[in-house]
Amino acid sequence: MALAAHSTGKWDDAGLFTWEGEQLRCRLPQRHHAKTRAVAEWLTTATGVPHDEGRDPGGQITELHHEVAGLAQSALERALLGLVRRAVDTTGIRTVCLAGGTALNCVANQRIARELDLEGFFVQPAASDVGQALGNALWTWHCVLVQPRSWDMRTAELGRRYSTAEVRGAVGDFGARIRIEPAADLVGDVAARLARGQIIGWYWGGSEYGIRALGHRSILGDPRRPETKVRLDRDIKCREPFRPYAPSVTAEAAPDWFDLVPRELAPGAPTTFMLQATRVRPASRQHIPAVVHVDGSARVHVVRQEANPGYHALLQRFGALTGVPVLLNTSFNAAGNPIVETPADAIAEFLDMGLDALVLDDLLITRR
Repeated sequence: MALAAHSTGKWDDAGLFTWEGEQLRCRLPQRHHAKTRAVAEWLTTATGVPHDEGRDPGGQITELHHEVAGLAQSALERALLGLVRRAVDTTGIRTVCLAGGTALNCVANQRIARELDLEGFFVQPAASDVGQALGNALWTWHCVLVQPRSWDMRTAELGRRYSTAEVRGAVGDFGARIRIEPAADLVGDVAARLARGQIIGWYWGGSEYGIRALGHRSILGDPRRPETKVRLDRDIKCREPFRPYAPSVTAEAAPDWFDLVPRELAPGAPTTFMLQATRVRPASRQHIPAVVHVDGSARVHVVRQEANPGYHALLQRFGALTGVPVLLNTSFNAAGNPIVETPADAIAEFLDMGLDALVLDDLLITRR
């Protein structure tokens, strides 16, 4: 079977893919087909691609790979839409919370947010298995200690903050390789460096819970420059060029730059945690090319002043300098490494990755 022929077919609401008069059932929604082998078998049935034609890491990405990825993504979106729609219709409850690793699919989340008539939509930012720790803690709080359900998750900054003594101790350990830059106006200095094209590690407060860096353990760059993405891919993050980087934007400016409705700007909405894709407004795309995907979308991160005042202030200062209150934001880690946690982690990664500068709480650090 020719894959191109299948890619012109259509999925219906029952999860059937129609091609040349035939119907092939999408088996992804079925629980026992969540395993990798079952997905491979489904792709073979739907596309004719043999099981052994996987791509080795770092290998060439062909049109075949693009088509298979698109088909799998389309099937996943339909499965999730159908699942949530059935749950809403069955229960009459129009406030939806998603968890589990599949809930990290920001494109599917966008379709759920826009195509279903929901009153509320929340995606747990640590939606994979690591989220069980939070669930266990909340269950104990509510069910064992019988405390009220009063916690509203509006930030993922649940990691502990390191003391001034711990930060200064880490700086001392690397003293021969780094220098502390004088910065009477730290946020203004960093905004100016970013506007000049520097790429900077941003370590501020406690770490975030989940897979996204949301302005506490981030690498930041100028979204106006296409070369920002090129340098990140080639020299710093060492990742495939097809993978997009995300924009951070102030909550006040977000509707002007991205196609977002009011409920998607609410505190704790998926955009708070970089878990929903959306369209970049056509007039804005030319101004932030480093964070616009090929289809005109972006995995937007909306920043509120009350949740992250330091990062919000930086976005405002960058906007005052450039007219663009948006920054490229990616996680502070090299390929294959976890996101930095301690001050020593941040300094070591800064030196190894070739960043231009590091903000470590109230310090601005460069190389000697």
